Amino acid sequence: HTLLIPREVRVELIFVVCVAEAFQSTVEQFGRLDIVINNAGINNEKNWEKTIQVNLTSVIKGTYLALEHMSKEYGKEGGIIINVSSMAGNTQTHTHTRTHHCYFRSEEKT
Repeated sequence: HTLLIPREVRVELIFVVCVAEAFQSTVEQFGRLDIVINNAGINNEKNWEKTIQVNLTSVIKGTYLALEHMSKEYGKEGGIIINVSSMAGNTQTHTHTRTHHCYFRSEEKT
């Protein structure tokens, strides 16, 4: 029996595993995770789903993975998460700017 995993799923799994391992390695080496900077962005209007995946979903997943090592709710010491986006997030014209606009607005409310 062969299980074929779509490329998009494999890439997503690799992202999650790599980020989780990087955070764990940091905690093992330095004792804790203090700061995480989410900095990802592409502009691909022909593949808008990929733009949303990179610009929005990966930022959210990276944040949740960081919280496992930082959040006081998990008994950790807290920390800082910085989400970086392009200035295009201040306008609302196409998929790239709308995805950046989503987390520009979420940052203003926290």
